[in-house]
Amino acid sequence: MKIIVIIIGILLYQKYIKNMIVGVIVNYYFLNYYFLEKIIFTISSSLDVFIIVIVMSLFLFNNTFYIVLSIVAGVALLYASINNAVDNHRIIIKESIIHLIIEYYYYLLLGNHYEVIFNQIQGNLLVDWIHKENGGLISKLEKLSHTINDQSFNYLIIIIQKTEFYNSESILLEVEYLINDAMKELYDLRSEKAEKTNETLLLPMAIHLINMIMMIVFPYMTNLF
Repeated sequence: MKIIVIIIGILLYQKYIKNMIVGVIVNYYFLNYYFLEKIIFTISSSLDVFIIVIVMSLFLFNNTFYIVLSIVAGVALLYASINNAVDNHRIIIKESIIHLIIEYYYYLLLGNHYEVIFNQIQGNLLVDWIHKENGGLISKLEKLSHTINDQSFNYLIIIIQKTEFYNSESILLEVEYLINDAMKELYDLRSEKAEKTNETLLLPMAIHLINMIMMIVFPYMTNLF
């Protein structure tokens, strides 16, 4: 009977529940994110791992404590996996922004107009997205800025809008400052991700410690009560 219930639950999960949960998570947290397709794939894959953990615990354990412990571990794994994916995407976007700023600086030194510059830049995720959209360059940049919500990218748009009005030397100084600032932000993002990774590694150790304590204490508590 237990196996039948699990099989029915898995079928319902694959058919209805999975898409519903993914939709709720995406709509609540990630709707305006760039790389949304990758985030959806990560959430979906993480949910599958979570369900596998739960199903295995139901098969292997008859003790409620271990089932609850497995659920907690599964939730923590799901949360850590999604956060890791989001952090990776933020780093990828920041790296693309830095490469864009550096190439903009290089072509600006050559005396090119900003529209010509964006036509010359190849192999950049953000520029590739811009080329696929319709409309003027500034409007496409502003539309993308609302999606990625990055301070360095917003500042780059301001510099591009001022390019025709400021002398080249002051613009170059602003771009140089922007490159340094963006590099610091990238360093902070990587440091933050490393700290989160270290914190995540503590969770399995904590679960294992709780498990060991309960294995020692639980029999004595049973005898007492």
